[in-house]
Amino acid sequence: MSAESAADSSRSIEQLVSVLGSSHLNFWREVVDVMNEGLLLVSPDRRILYLNRKAEELIGTTQAEAQGRECADAINCPQCRCRCRLYEEGDFEGIEVKVFGGRDQKKRTFLKNARLLRDPEGNVVGGVETFKDITREVEQRKDNERYTSMIFTEKTRTEALLASLREGVFTIDSEFRIQSFSPRMAELCGLSEEEARDQNFFELLGLEKPFASVEKLSDLHARTCRVELRREDGSALPVELAFRPIRFSDGEVLGVVRALDEQSTASACRTEDTHFHGIVSRSVKMREIFQLLESAANSRANILLEGESGTGKELLAQAIHRLGPQRSEPFHAVNCATFTGSLLLSELFGHERGAFTGAYRSTPGKLEMAGAGTLFLDEVSQIPLHYQGVLLRVLEERSFERVGGQRKTELKARIIAATNERLTEAVHQGRFREDLYYRLKVIPILVPPLRERPEDIPLLADYFAQHPAINLTGHPVRISPEALRVLTEHRWPGNVRELRNLIEYLCFVAQDEIDVSHLPAEIRAEAGPASLTIPVDTDERARLKSALAQTNFHRGRAARLLGINRTTLWRKMKQFGIG
Repeated sequence: MSAESAADSSRSIEQLVSVLGSSHLNFWREVVDVMNEGLLLVSPDRRILYLNRKAEELIGTTQAEAQGRECADAINCPQCRCRCRLYEEGDFEGIEVKVFGGRDQKKRTFLKNARLLRDPEGNVVGGVETFKDITREVEQRKDNERYTSMIFTEKTRTEALLASLREGVFTIDSEFRIQSFSPRMAELCGLSEEEARDQNFFELLGLEKPFASVEKLSDLHARTCRVELRREDGSALPVELAFRPIRFSDGEVLGVVRALDEQSTASACRTEDTHFHGIVSRSVKMREIFQLLESAANSRANILLEGESGTGKELLAQAIHRLGPQRSEPFHAVNCATFTGSLLLSELFGHERGAFTGAYRSTPGKLEMAGAGTLFLDEVSQIPLHYQGVLLRVLEERSFERVGGQRKTELKARIIAATNERLTEAVHQGRFREDLYYRLKVIPILVPPLRERPEDIPLLADYFAQHPAINLTGHPVRISPEALRVLTEHRWPGNVRELRNLIEYLCFVAQDEIDVSHLPAEIRAEAGPASLTIPVDTDERARLKSALAQTNFHRGRAARLLGINRTTLWRKMKQFGIG
């Protein structure tokens, strides 16, 4: 700073001292130095006269370095360089400016207040500015604005989606009071959302009797049933009603209502049917498993699913994934029995280029691809014993390396393992490491075979016969009661998978109804005698007449008793002249 500038600064300070009172100068310096905001004094020619300690910290310069420099230059504020609002407009408050302050010269946002200082005659002798760094607050404000915008967008999308659904959607709280009512729900029930809100759902729609046993909200979790809603005009509406827990709120349940046509209503009485994330069951054992999955979904603990082949272990693993907080992350499955030797390690952990013959490029493994989602290890008992230790180390350290690599990758995925044999036996036989077994079975789940839940067989058979991905004929196919009886008595060594494949085959064989004659001979041979019997030592015409007589000429029941379809029975009746 030149001698002339220093002299000017001294004169300006003397003027300010005369305004403030020289006897109190040291006192006021101590006061401003403990301020949590930066403070500077500027001369009428916009040169810095004084900085307090906070200003030195924010600007990144000392009093000695800044004194006599232009304010905009010392603070490095592009906006102030273009326009000095203090001397052009006078006093101001709450102005945000962008500065490149501090020793690191990073871009920051300052909130500034300023006042002109005048002598007793009203002449401007300088100015005082206070400022603070609000960079974090501005960033937080922008984040909040983005979040608010996102919430508004999602709300708009959700409302548009609900308005377009054919199903009605509602939520109820722990007291079974309605908290939300979609437009379609209002249309189905003849009530507006305002009329329905805070009303008891079951009382409002006349469902006290079907749900008399429901005492708490958790009793409704994963429950699906068919009931009749009482509408506002007094009429009854047959619907399928499904309840699902809301993952982000322990005190509410989401409900979905789908109106049924007469054919659907007459087809079944399914008040006990349960559809749980792609799994169909009314078995008490399976419902207990569903409740356990609900509890385990929010945990990151490893889960071991044990059960025979075809019991739906992968479906259960997918249900856990969808129920948990990792639902938006990937789900990857690895069948450990299909890979041998080092190929399994490559499949799980990935490999680097050149790690082995044929490794022409670096490839991530399933653990890495799963990210923070779920990795399902099917047939985990088939992992070779000398590779089980590698998996154990990964589970304990929660990190892994690609084959041929050295960089460690954090294990974020949840592990769900499955096996079709009891691992305790494999441990006793020395085929499976005991320490790995206990590491995998933090939450053990034993899936019952289909023969131990016979009540599910008719339900599953009908479900598969109506499923468009299984019944590829393009027309509905029903299953006769006698055929269902025979199917229920079968032992199903292949479990649900065997039943699914059989129904897919039977839908092609049958025309509009699957009866006993369509079933494979080995399944028919297992079944016990029906309640109606036909003498075997009579000719075909007599057998037809006997079947019709025992069923009071009910052609459907007579055909089922004979093991033929109704079209064949009608043709044979015409052939033998039976009226």
